[in-house]
Amino acid sequence: MITRIILMRHGRTEWNVGNRWQGQAPVPLDIMGRTQAHLAGQHLESAGLNRIFTSDLIRAAQTAQLVGDYVQVPIMPDPRLREIHVGIWQGLTSEEVQLWDAERYAIVKADPINTRRPQGESWADVAERVRTALEEYVARYTGQSLLVVTHGGVIRIILKTLGLAIDTNFTNENAALTELHHEAEKWSLVTLGETAHLADL
Repeated sequence: MITRIILMRHGRTEWNVGNRWQGQAPVPLDIMGRTQAHLAGQHLESAGLNRIFTSDLIRAAQTAQLVGDYVQVPIMPDPRLREIHVGIWQGLTSEEVQLWDAERYAIVKADPINTRRPQGESWADVAERVRTALEEYVARYTGQSLLVVTHGGVIRIILKTLGLAIDTNFTNENAALTELHHEAEKWSLVTLGETAHLADL
């Protein structure tokens, strides 16, 4: 029996526009982000979803709620779906971090998966909590269609962890949709970073 999981990146924020590392900061959607969420909701209205899981960070929770206005299914916040905690680098751009904290930045860049950001997480930490969440979803809701509203970095590390992407350098726009199937203990990638529903923007 196939369990369908659609991974959705949250809508756009002002920090996305400014290329600032949001991490777990409480940054809300901007006007474009809300529009993207509405369009995604319209697109998913006929997708046969059974429930929505969402990161509890405001940008994801707002996205989930706006989509939920169309699909009318339970919305379940889960802090395990949060973006990576970038610690003291939160709110900075990569250029600012390189100027201000160049030595530690270089250490992280040398092994970004296993090295924790100063006072934050590593991608291995994120992979562990997110994998646990997904395993729980497919065990409890076998055969259902689930929307998981989360973050760009989280989606990348999910695909790498599940062996569905060689690396994490693929495009994943705000409000893009990536569909996975789980059947007989195996994961498969159906679509990656779909944005057709945003074509009119």
